[in-house]
Amino acid sequence: MDHPQLFDSVTFDVEITMRAQAVAAIAASLLTAGDDALLAEHGDWARSVVGRAAALDPWSTGIHYEETSMADDPLANAGRGLAALVGRGIAGSGETEAWLRLVSSPFRDVAKASIEGIAPFAEARPQAAAAGLAALTDSFLFSWRQWGGDLEQWLRTDRAARADRAITAIADQLANEEFCDLPAPPPIPAPFVTASQGFYPHGDIDQQFDTYRAASILRQYDLSALLAVPELRDRLCRFAHASIEWLRSFADGQEPPPGSWDSGDRRMDWEQALGAFMGRIAHWVPAGRVVADLVAPIGAIEDEETRMEVLDSFLDAYATQRFDANRPIDDEFAAVWRAAASIAFDGMAAHREYRRSRALDAAGFCSYGRPVFEPNWQYAASFAPLIGEWVEVCAAFEVAPPVVSALVSQAPAAFSTDPALGWLEQIMAARLTSDLRERLRGGAGRHCGRPLATIWGATPASGRITAIERFRRLASQLADFGVPEAVTLLPEIAEVQARG
Repeated sequence: MDHPQLFDSVTFDVEITMRAQAVAAIAASLLTAGDDALLAEHGDWARSVVGRAAALDPWSTGIHYEETSMADDPLANAGRGLAALVGRGIAGSGETEAWLRLVSSPFRDVAKASIEGIAPFAEARPQAAAAGLAALTDSFLFSWRQWGGDLEQWLRTDRAARADRAITAIADQLANEEFCDLPAPPPIPAPFVTASQGFYPHGDIDQQFDTYRAASILRQYDLSALLAVPELRDRLCRFAHASIEWLRSFADGQEPPPGSWDSGDRRMDWEQALGAFMGRIAHWVPAGRVVADLVAPIGAIEDEETRMEVLDSFLDAYATQRFDANRPIDDEFAAVWRAAASIAFDGMAAHREYRRSRALDAAGFCSYGRPVFEPNWQYAASFAPLIGEWVEVCAAFEVAPPVVSALVSQAPAAFSTDPALGWLEQIMAARLTSDLRERLRGGAGRHCGRPLATIWGATPASGRITAIERFRRLASQLADFGVPEAVTLLPEIAEVQARG
């Protein structure tokens, strides 16, 4: 399948392109996972393949665009293969620079594949991983100039020149086995002009931050192998701190252009991606540092919509990491959760619930109606104390019934009879004395009726007798509003009570 000019002819010819993709993928896989015997036999060929693939000029093919999906592209596999050479410590200086150049590629899928390729070698060669991360984060920064007919080409040329300068310095540090620091965007001095209908430079024109590139690469990036290494964990945490400080300065320091009614600008992709990025980092970092360097800057953002967007993603990612690690809640987790959830709880009132609803969902471990843990997870019960604190604050708000309903349905045995029955009692008590009372005739009532039936079904006979008055009271209250689950359950409760 391979021949010396294979990567010179990647164009609209589907057959040639697929051959090039396959050959580059095989070579990258061999360099990444091959044992010593396989590398001894085929390593020179694989090395030749990734070297030739890395030299492909994407701008000349007619099929490469920055927004093109390129996860299987020859360039992406070249990045994976060269990363393996660097990670194994057998790359020449030219191969190291070629890898860093692909990490800095304007094609986001190529950059992502190239930096992901170093992850298996992060523990053995953390300096190489730090070098790759430095090249990646430097590529998020760029210079700006005023509008002109050749602006797009100027930006492309200038970013390539900036990458070359960074790559030379990073490669020198790596050659000396030094740890690179990660470039990060500096906070923007306020006030500055911005607008949603145009681009205005923010602060230093040579330190502009490409939030779209950062978000698209970091959103789904598995950091676990890197975060397991203390030196890399520290650098990623510092980068996250600098990034949230940049976002805070961007959200709070802007003013519309003169004579404009424009209300300002948002970076919603980056708000969501950064919150999730910080949540994944927080799982690996001591609670004190998480609260000081990551949570406190979120709380300091004055713009409520930005603050809640970041908080929602942070809380969801942080709790999901706990489930993915299959670990119960501990004091460290609880300290971070309380600090983060208090941002959503602070100043909470009915008229503010709409803007905070997703952050409140995430604080209740149920982002977008989806509990962070799988059905009947063995450690679900460890969430109960924090869920109880959440119910204390949120019982009177619209968000409470659907969240509690989803959590109880996901792990009925963990939460039944109590604390789940107690949560429902708190919600009903708050609703019956508020202006939300009549909403029990609709969705809110169903969200209370379903978990009541679930708790009843998960409670053994002896437990039902013990709590029979509580079950009957809740069922009667809900039946008064026509909740079908409660209407169906009442006769069964009465029968159990009559039997004693």
